[in-house]
Amino acid sequence: MKVSIIGDSYSTFKGYLSPSSNPAYYPKGITEVTEVSHTWWHQFITQNQLRLECNNSYSGSTVARKQTANGSSYVERYPELGNPDLIFVFGGTNDSWQGIPVGDYQYSDWKEDDLLYFRPAFAYLLNRLQQTYPDAQIVNLINTGLKKDYKEAMETICQYYHVCNISLGDFEKVNGHPTKKGMESICRQITQTLIKQ
Repeated sequence: MKVSIIGDSYSTFKGYLSPSSNPAYYPKGITEVTEVSHTWWHQFITQNQLRLECNNSYSGSTVARKQTANGSSYVERYPELGNPDLIFVFGGTNDSWQGIPVGDYQYSDWKEDDLLYFRPAFAYLLNRLQQTYPDAQIVNLINTGLKKDYKEAMETICQYYHVCNISLGDFEKVNGHPTKKGMESICRQITQTLIKQ
């Protein structure tokens, strides 16, 4: 099985991003995440004997488009995930941190300006992922510590689209980012949830 990731800094690792010009947060000494084998996704892929298709993660990126658009948002990057069997969506953190307006729930007829708001943008993202990769399983990951509106929006929208959603429990972080131990916890939580399905 081929795995693709659309993510932010949590899923980056220099030298393993596509496109390679995407800015990476990891490796980062203070987190002890200094090898690609320390990342949550590399652990998951290795332990389950899967193959990385594409890691389109971009440090600092939001799900929603921003007025100063540079093509970094999830709603702009979703077409570039290769030909995956499994897609991990790990986002919303920067939307919450940066206070992207939440907006209203909207499940169709999106216009460009709608994608500046989190709820319509996240719904658009899942809709487009399902349309673009009809044979792929999509798994959404929700970070800890998000503002309530963003977490609830993702849960509600995943339910609407019947997308597997994993709200992560606490894991170790430094400066808001997973440590080596935190990465192991993320991998373990994903594995435990998917095994139960």
